[in-house]
Amino acid sequence: MYLTSNRTGIRPAAGFSMILLSVCLTALLCAGCSRGKSSSSAPAESISDIQKREGVPVRVVTVDRTDLKLYEYVGGTAEGFYQTTLTAGIPGTITSVNVAIGSNVKKGASLMKIEPAIPQNYDLVKQQFENAEKSRKRVSALAEEGAVSQEIIDQVDIGYSTAKEGLDIVRKNQFVVAPISGTVLDILLQTNNNVHPGAELVTIADVRKIRVPVTVSDLLINRFHKGQRAEAVIDGDTITGQVDRIPLSGNQSTHTFTIDVVFDNPDIRIKPGMYLKLRIVTGVKEGAITLPMDAVIIEGTDKSAYIVIGGIAKKIAVTAGDRSGDRLEITGGVDEGAQVVVSGAGLLSDGTKVKIVR
Repeated sequence: MYLTSNRTGIRPAAGFSMILLSVCLTALLCAGCSRGKSSSSAPAESISDIQKREGVPVRVVTVDRTDLKLYEYVGGTAEGFYQTTLTAGIPGTITSVNVAIGSNVKKGASLMKIEPAIPQNYDLVKQQFENAEKSRKRVSALAEEGAVSQEIIDQVDIGYSTAKEGLDIVRKNQFVVAPISGTVLDILLQTNNNVHPGAELVTIADVRKIRVPVTVSDLLINRFHKGQRAEAVIDGDTITGQVDRIPLSGNQSTHTFTIDVVFDNPDIRIKPGMYLKLRIVTGVKEGAITLPMDAVIIEGTDKSAYIVIGGIAKKIAVTAGDRSGDRLEITGGVDEGAQVVVSGAGLLSDGTKVKIVR
């Protein structure tokens, strides 16, 4: 090794400095490796170990009393509250259709005209009615003065009634008259179509009010009563109606009954022909203890739940009553104020330590 000197003193040679630096770096690296090996040698804690130490995470609900609404879920096809399909009364040919689907018509309006296959002189029948009407007015005036007998009055009244009935039949057959004010829902035959008696022509309904006929079994019919609230969902909105008619007799072959549920329909959101799923409130149990269905463990015919006491899960048997949607009435096994597990029960057994999370 060589030393060099200058005016300020003696300093290490450049080669010596590099050797010293290498030694220091090597020492630092060795120390780092040693520390790394020491820290990684400790085993990582498993999820099972954490749960044993802190408890299995669960969510709970505190049991209280509430009113439980009882529902029956049914469905049916909507139709106008007043709805009818007109049929042909005579054989003939349709010569004109005076309305379109969606047309609003008044009672008595002519919807289409039929040319009879067997000639009917509408003008003659109309004239006969007008003559009978005039005779009736004259006789009525004379009757007030006591100038005619009751026998003549009765004969004129019979003649008037017969003439009116004949005119109504001819007019109805040839001009297909609307029996109610409403909306044309369907036109089943068109111009130049031949018709026969009973052929369906036009469907008309008052759609401002909707009827939904619902079929229920004989096992359920006694749960329904007139005036019960009914709910349906249209375009994401819940609309309400009510049970309107309960029949006293059912179908003897199928043992089913058809009840009517009605809805006001001012904005025509319910269209005749739509299938509606309905939820009808058939009763209310006041002050019932209920649990979410997720909290009840069903094993065959047995039902149970986990309650939390002092941070420990305890499995208890429960007895159930009525179900309403996602809630189940509990008639025994759980007291008001108990904390019942609603999430995480699948990881529990009787006596498991738990940690309640929100």
